Amino acid sequence: MVTDMLSIIAQFGATDADTTVITKSIQRAIQFTAFADEIPPVREPTHTRVHDAPKLRDIRKRVDNQLLSPAEIENIAVDMLPEIAELASDYLGNTVVQKLFDNCNDELRNAMLAEIAPHMAEIGVHKNGTWAAQKIIDVCKNPDQMNMIVEHIRPYTVQLFLDQYGNYVLQGCLKYGGPYNNFIFETMLSRMWEISQGRYGARAMRACLESHHSTKDQQRMLAAAIALHSVQLATNANGALLLTWFLDTCTFPQRRTVLAPRLVPHLVHLCTHKVAYLTVLKVINQKAEPEARDTILQALFFTPKDRILEAILTDQSCGATLIFKVLTTPFFDESIRAQVVENVKNVLVKIDAQPNQGYKRLMDEVGLSTRTGAGGPSREAPVPAPEQRRPTSRHANGAGNQHQQQQQQQQQHAGKPFYNGSPVSQTPGYDAGYNGQRPDSGDPSMGAYQQYNQNIMYSPPNGSIPPGMPMPPLQYQQPMMSRGGPQGNYNYPPMQAPYGGYAPGQPGAEQFRQQNMVQPNVMPIPGGQAQYAPPGFNMNIGAYGYGGVPNGGQQGMGYLPQDQVNGRRGRR
Repeated sequence: MVTDMLSIIAQFGATDADTTVITKSIQRAIQFTAFADEIPPVREPTHTRVHDAPKLRDIRKRVDNQLLSPAEIENIAVDMLPEIAELASDYLGNTVVQKLFDNCNDELRNAMLAEIAPHMAEIGVHKNGTWAAQKIIDVCKNPDQMNMIVEHIRPYTVQLFLDQYGNYVLQGCLKYGGPYNNFIFETMLSRMWEISQGRYGARAMRACLESHHSTKDQQRMLAAAIALHSVQLATNANGALLLTWFLDTCTFPQRRTVLAPRLVPHLVHLCTHKVAYLTVLKVINQKAEPEARDTILQALFFTPKDRILEAILTDQSCGATLIFKVLTTPFFDESIRAQVVENVKNVLVKIDAQPNQGYKRLMDEVGLSTRTGAGGPSREAPVPAPEQRRPTSRHANGAGNQHQQQQQQQQQHAGKPFYNGSPVSQTPGYDAGYNGQRPDSGDPSMGAYQQYNQNIMYSPPNGSIPPGMPMPPLQYQQPMMSRGGPQGNYNYPPMQAPYGGYAPGQPGAEQFRQQNMVQPNVMPIPGGQAQYAPPGFNMNIGAYGYGGVPNGGQQGMGYLPQDQVNGRRGRR
């Protein structure tokens, strides 16, 4: 890959001197192989430690309050040298170590660093020790100290990159500048794929490339490596962050022209990948390098028999979305639009694309009708005007439209004999209002209700018909009107089909009503009449008799406990 990298670097505008520096850095990256497999864990604190928590807390308090002279602080540092590496990862000790490095001279810093540096990596990935490690890197500025830190950190660079705390230790080393921070970029070059797959590794690499401490030569070297790894990086959610830096943040010329030819051989895989297709789209959605855009467009739309386009459009989610966005980009070359649209249309017809499979936007864009598909109207097809009304539910038919149905029934039975406001059934043995086909809005509980009423209707009569009452044409209605009721000339109000009703203003009903009796669920309807909700209401018991006759049935009984009053009229 060295030859390819040097070729790419030249396209990025590197001079001969730059090329020489980058070549040496590449060779060092190839030669260093002493990477450690893992960072050893921090050792458990010893029980014989001299500086325990109370003593550490007292030292920190006195240093914070400036109660110690520089000589006293240095004496404390000398006393802590045997335990300073262990204290650097302690929850109290790391704060004391930071204050010692801030207040001691370089000679004592070198002595403390000699104890800590071999454990810098394990301290750097510890939740407490990482703060001490970052402070040590910040304050150690002379060449010997920087060399010591880099020497002990470099074997663990990969693990530090991938760690949530360790990556900040590496970023702290960036301020050392070259050549001390070269090891960071050389490790990124030699282990790019391994580091870029990590959540923290990819972001730490991007932070290093965006840092003002990085040089142009280091950035060119990494940009060339990213271009060579572009296919693998594009298909990884974390690795794609490096391509985002390469395409959006990096300022090297011809970077898209370098990238496009490396994407073309893998175009089908990239365009149908949920992450990688965004990289292809970035190369197309730009006008700075039209050559790179045309390279991708030619490979997409003008291959023999449209093989690539067909393979991409077969993917219903990413592939179809990519082609749609390419056609709608403002940077699309209008001179080839007509041919591209025709090719896309032919491929959509060939693969029998349906709007409800994710192709609707694309089919609309190329002019294919999405109103009907191969199997009839699609989900997106507009509904004809008569069918656009929201269908009325069965509940609404049973409750909200009941009055309209009653008027229709009265019109249908005009001229037929009526009794109590209901048309007389022409079929003996059935209750009025339920003759013939039962309306769809009938209540499902009326079966038991009707059977119960028939048991009453066919009971032997125990009273005469009140005077002035016309003779009913059906015999089973006679016992109801005279069952236990007082004799007299009663003008009964008409009953509402299909249920019996009563006049709300009749006198004498209140005296039979119990105090604890639940009030019936009365639904007012036009005409001043009232109508019961039949589920759960026993028409033959309590203070209300059947057909509105007072004192009918047994007194002292209300609703049955197991029955529930339900005011809804429709089917459940």
